[in-house]
Amino acid sequence: MNITDWLAKIGIDGNFLASLGAAEVRTSLEKPYDKMGNTEFMEKIKELPESIQFAIRWGLYVLGATADKKLDEKSAWHKFLKDIVIDMPSEIAKRIKNGASKDVEEMTSSQDFLNLILELEKNEVLLVIGWLSELPEKERIFAVKRLADISKDKLKKILKLDKKERNLMLAVIDTKKKGEGIKEGIEKELKALARNIRGESPKGEMK
Repeated sequence: MNITDWLAKIGIDGNFLASLGAAEVRTSLEKPYDKMGNTEFMEKIKELPESIQFAIRWGLYVLGATADKKLDEKSAWHKFLKDIVIDMPSEIAKRIKNGASKDVEEMTSSQDFLNLILELEKNEVLLVIGWLSELPEKERIFAVKRLADISKDKLKKILKLDKKERNLMLAVIDTKKKGEGIKEGIEKELKALARNIRGESPKGEMK
């Protein structure tokens, strides 16, 4: 008989107690996490280019989400440990970005996207993270929000395109969200690409 069954036998929900206990431990770990965030190693990570920091943070997010799917909860003890373990990657990622509100926004607005890329093959996950890490921060947050609305099969097709074509597809997805026609959206973005190639400003003037 495991601890969950024993607690249930005497009328106590073991999983509920495990969640409460894990929450208390996670709270007590805040200061150690903060100390870790100020170590020399973490300071060096914070000095890396923002694109590399993004890749590291998302690697941690994927690690935490994978642990959430893989670790079982066959007993209250397992649930207690799982609740603590799956929280670690996001807490470390938060310290990399100094707990900035943008990082919170990045995660809360992209849980669907995280679940989506977990359905991909390992090399595809790395491709997605690598592609997004090269985008400016505002464009990256926009991309995550838009890609979260598409299916796994559509994302796989986008990943087979080159970088310029992927970015074009993002713009097309955005036009659909805004209610514009796909044809009009594609034409609009193709014209913008053509202007960039010619080195013209949006009004057609040379830069």
